[in-house]
Amino acid sequence: MFKIIDNKTLIKKAHHLFLRKLNEQVDRKIHAIVGFLGGSVKKSVSWIRKFDIWYTSSKGRRYGHMFGIGEPKKTNNSITCEINFLVKGIDRRIGGAFAEDDIGNVYLVHRGKIGGGKKGIGKKLFFEKYPKKNLVTVTDGDKKSKVALIGKLNSPNLVNQIAQFIHKVESIKKSKYKIPLVRRTAILSESNNHSFNKEFSGIKIYEKEKRKIESNGLHGKIVNTLESILREYGYKTANTTRIDLYLYNEVGKIKTIFEVKTNINGLNLYAAIGQLYLNSINFKDKIALILVCPEFNDDELVSRLNRLNIKVLSYRSQKNKVIFPNLTDLIPNL
Repeated sequence: MFKIIDNKTLIKKAHHLFLRKLNEQVDRKIHAIVGFLGGSVKKSVSWIRKFDIWYTSSKGRRYGHMFGIGEPKKTNNSITCEINFLVKGIDRRIGGAFAEDDIGNVYLVHRGKIGGGKKGIGKKLFFEKYPKKNLVTVTDGDKKSKVALIGKLNSPNLVNQIAQFIHKVESIKKSKYKIPLVRRTAILSESNNHSFNKEFSGIKIYEKEKRKIESNGLHGKIVNTLESILREYGYKTANTTRIDLYLYNEVGKIKTIFEVKTNINGLNLYAAIGQLYLNSINFKDKIALILVCPEFNDDELVSRLNRLNIKVLSYRSQKNKVIFPNLTDLIPNL
């Protein structure tokens, strides 16, 4: 059984970990206008490119966090939902909360209060549309409540789980008015203003249970190194929030799309194939599709990928550098 945490000290500790995990993933901060029901405010907004979400925080009677989808602009950023926490006690009007299970694990939960100012969008719609497998019953002060279980607070996947929650809330809101859900830059088109923004590629060190943990930005290192090499070859390079790297010609036509995976175990391979096809679906002309992944010995897999018109660009780490041993072989196909 889960129980909502109402102790001030425990809430503060849980919130500190929640915010730290978000901050560790931030790629960029800007001062931007955030719009909400009845007004707008200028805030420092943090963007997590990997999960295509932004958030901004504040503290008063509660710990406030507004979340949105896509890369934030300086003006006109609409809130998708809020995950707020009462500083102490119980208030079921506040959406966010921390809950503890019988053995002391702490979880991030949400009461489904998604709001938004449009008729029919609220808690009732949330619980109708939200996946039932992710709903749990908690002891919520002096009563039982149904909440969405977002994720365990000390999980390395927490920020990803938060992002999935935000994207799901967006789809729930849009489904009410049957508006097609189109994420900004989710599908590439030749009307894009082409540009390349470097990914995080350093080492982050943070404390977890009295141990120092290193988080190495290998994905960013691969993308940035490959982009630099291709630019030196004379290619025009760019990326978006959803596409790791692509090449375009002098008139802006997209020629090649790269999808970078740090491993192709389990579902990663299928995800890569799906992303390459999704991101190239808008084009009449044939586009080169390149899967960038660690070196492996499986000729049959390479053959099957080739039959899908996907080429493999392998990489390996050598003396703290990323090497692409078969890049020169692929150059004529780019």
